Amino acid sequence: MPFLGSAAIAMWWDIAPAQRKEFEDWHSHEHFPERLSIPGFLRASRWAGANESFFVLYELETYDTLTSPYYLERLNNPTPWSMKMMPHHRNMVRSQCRVIESYGAGLQDHCSPCACPLKPAKPIPLIARWWKFCVRCRMRLA
Repeated sequence: MPFLGSAAIAMWWDIAPAQRKEFEDWHSHEHFPERLSIPGFLRASRWAGANESFFVLYELETYDTLTSPYYLERLNNPTPWSMKMMPHHRNMVRSQCRVIESYGAGLQDHCSPCACPLKPAKPIPLIARWWKFCVRCRMRLA
């Protein structure tokens, strides 16, 4: 399925097993609805991996959504439940992305995200091979 919009927030983290049930309740019933109520947030998806790890993708109308007063208000004023849950996000990586290309028509049931650096100015063999592979992801870190 192609991306909606021209930007995204991609995040990876893991959660302690004891917190997973409450995390899924909070994330599904408070956090996703809250984020999707922000103008410019178009779609959200959460992917569960091995060892209590998660990948979350928010698809955004434009990159400017990330600096909008609506988003900054929510980001800077988390709910009490969000404040309770955030310390349980371990090894978090949060990436702001621009969608370069997007293809497809079906709904996916698996996801293999990878973080891609900007293309290096001077070719370095290992980095060049990595960049060639990462271009297939159709996203780049902003």
